[in-house]
Amino acid sequence: MKLYELKTQQRVVFESSLIAALVIVTLLLRFLNVGGGDRDLDKANIQFEVTKIDLTKQIKRAPPPNRPSVPIASEQENLLGDETIDDTDIDLEEIPPPPPPPAKRDDSGDADIFVAYDTPPDLQGGQNFIKKNLKYPEMARQAGIEGKAIVSVVIDEKGNVITADVLKEDGNVGFGQAAIDVIMKAKFSPARQRDKAVKVRISFPIIFKLRN
Repeated sequence: MKLYELKTQQRVVFESSLIAALVIVTLLLRFLNVGGGDRDLDKANIQFEVTKIDLTKQIKRAPPPNRPSVPIASEQENLLGDETIDDTDIDLEEIPPPPPPPAKRDDSGDADIFVAYDTPPDLQGGQNFIKKNLKYPEMARQAGIEGKAIVSVVIDEKGNVITADVLKEDGNVGFGQAAIDVIMKAKFSPARQRDKAVKVRISFPIIFKLRN
């Protein structure tokens, strides 16, 4: 067989094979298409559900506080608050007298003690009574000490001394006790508040002095 014939026969075989392959593929496609055409496609069942949603409650917030005012310097000389008050005439003669001072209870609670009075109590006999009845403490006499003692005295409405206490004394040589002893023997003219005898408490000084 010649070379030319071989080439021609090879070409014929190739074309025949190609045609046969195309026929087979076409038949297969048609067969698959026909078989699938009879099937019913399931329709998708889609459902929509509607849900009611409550509205969100709106909370009202309080308004923000006002900013504090900042004082600003002013060039004006007359500002609010600088007004002056006119002088007021007061007649002191029309003012009523003050009420009497409150009474004070003494330690025993027997009667009221006035802390203020119009007329003070007066020691009957004066300083002569003190010089005559005062006993100079022996310790102070031997040491040559002079001094003073202040006693708190309660005098009733009749001028009698009820109690006596030492408020202050110089040294520690018996001036206080000697002052109490002499004042308890004293007699006073009673103190008066608006012409009425009252019970009072007074401070009474007693001076101790050696005779030359």
